[in-house]
Amino acid sequence: MIERRFARLGVVTSAFTATCVITATTAVGEVITFDDLGALSGTIVTDQYAGLGVVFSTLSGPGPTLVTASGPIFPSDPQGLFDGEGFTNPLIVDFIGTATTAGAFIDFGNIGSGIMIEAFDGAGGTGSSLGSASTVTESFISVDAAGIKSVMFSQFGAGGATYLIDHFTFEVVPAPGTLALLGVAGLVSRRRRR
Repeated sequence: MIERRFARLGVVTSAFTATCVITATTAVGEVITFDDLGALSGTIVTDQYAGLGVVFSTLSGPGPTLVTASGPIFPSDPQGLFDGEGFTNPLIVDFIGTATTAGAFIDFGNIGSGIMIEAFDGAGGTGSSLGSASTVTESFISVDAAGIKSVMFSQFGAGGATYLIDHFTFEVVPAPGTLALLGVAGLVSRRRRR
């Protein structure tokens, strides 16, 4: 019955289903190096990357600060993000859609404890935790989960370590409205061919 209704519209259900499945599973991967800002150390980074689907903030204060990085993780990338307080003030990344993975390279200014990335299903590091990862060495850490709305980088353990994050990497799933438009465009193009 459903197949006949679609057949009268000039659409083959198997082609429609294949189009929806392909677009629904496509995530867009991005890497933010912070080098493209061309700014000097001390610049507050908040919504400069909203066009890529992310907004940066901290739990208190004006927001994360752009600084010159010098550790071994960043041999060719001079800038990274610092919370301005040695990551005693967690750095939060909100996604304007839904992400499936997020991570960053961590460079320690001085090692006194570790850093953790935790994913949440709510904005601003709220809601249920979807998973976490941590490190006490300069390395890349990431978290993978369906439905990530925000991630929080925070310090754990005793000691006053300072950190920089760079090469913030993430994959955002297109919003449902985008998927619907892609499906309609596929239907229209299919109908025009006939």
